[in-house]
Amino acid sequence: MNKNQSTRQNLERSLLGIGSKLQDNLPKTGCHLPSLRASKVVAGKTSFKFDFDVFLPSRNANLQRGLVWDDVQKSGFLLAIVRENPIPFFHFYTNTRAKIVHVIDGKQRLNAVFGYLRGEFGILLEGHDPVFFAELVELAPFAAKAIANFDPCAIEIQDEDVALDDNDLIEWFAYVNFLGTAQDQLHIKKLQNQNTK
Repeated sequence: MNKNQSTRQNLERSLLGIGSKLQDNLPKTGCHLPSLRASKVVAGKTSFKFDFDVFLPSRNANLQRGLVWDDVQKSGFLLAIVRENPIPFFHFYTNTRAKIVHVIDGKQRLNAVFGYLRGEFGILLEGHDPVFFAELVELAPFAAKAIANFDPCAIEIQDEDVALDDNDLIEWFAYVNFLGTAQDQLHIKKLQNQNTK
């Protein structure tokens, strides 16, 4: 490779934010995944399991940070579902043989939905006590149905199509979270700089 090709590849990578392996394989639009509908997942009626942590063996660390959303943030996301606000794509790397969905982006959002359906917290509304799912079914069935039937619209890569290593997953995570919180940026830097085995 000559100097111009190298410079061009580095510039393209900087402009796009990801390398050619991901650029060539990331779908440009998301798809709805009804097999991962929230009520099916919580009831154990789907053959797929979620990996919310995404362990990176070469870094001996998880790609995802822990759960950090409070009930206000969770409530806000659930209200966005009920109000049919646009919801950013989720990002999944799916192991089709093991039926595991590795969550590259969307851990906080999915846990908000699943936790609500399991009765772990109530939606916070001004002037009301927290509204738990069982109450919502009685008081506002349209809202309960919207949350229970939530199926994530996702950008998905399946392992049978493209094998991604830990570096690819970190690159994808950083690409999606480029404008995240300061905590996201610190976490990404930590993963990128952590020694490999």
